[in-house]
Amino acid sequence: MELLANTPEIILYQLINPFTFVPGIVIGWLARTHTQRVVGAVAITAAITLLSLFEELPQGAQRIWGAIPLSVIAPLIWVFAVAALKHWMRPGADAAPRAGRIRFVGAVIGTVLGAPLGAAIGIGIGLAAVEIYEISAREGGAGYFVMFLFFPPGLLIGAIIGAVLGYRWSIRRKTPGT
Repeated sequence: MELLANTPEIILYQLINPFTFVPGIVIGWLARTHTQRVVGAVAITAAITLLSLFEELPQGAQRIWGAIPLSVIAPLIWVFAVAALKHWMRPGADAAPRAGRIRFVGAVIGTVLGAPLGAAIGIGIGLAAVEIYEISAREGGAGYFVMFLFFPPGLLIGAIIGAVLGYRWSIRRKTPGT
């Protein structure tokens, strides 16, 4: 019964484990057939299981052998997600749908990069405002001032600007003479 209770934790740990997602991304990108993807995910699981046998367990701990088949779920998720992304990005009969996908991916990447940059700039401006207006740090007043008045707008503005720039930069430019 403990195995069922711990199943979500086991799967989530495997999803964020770099020994799972890095090979999963590589195999998902390089494998051409579903069989190759499944065999690759099983190979990742076998390698991780074999490596874990060399680790010493803490005092009183024991291996849960019934969880080994569950550990193939995370590599399968990574392998097939990357394969789906690769298929989604592949050009079809018309290049127009692919261009839209590339723009979407560019906007997402711009958002992911722009949001933390905008938040950092917002925090910097907020810290400068704390110094300029001499806001007391007593009971966290300066921290609340920065985190509630400058962090969220910086995050939002950075995400929007990043999305727009990512979208604009992902548009394929025509070279002269083509």
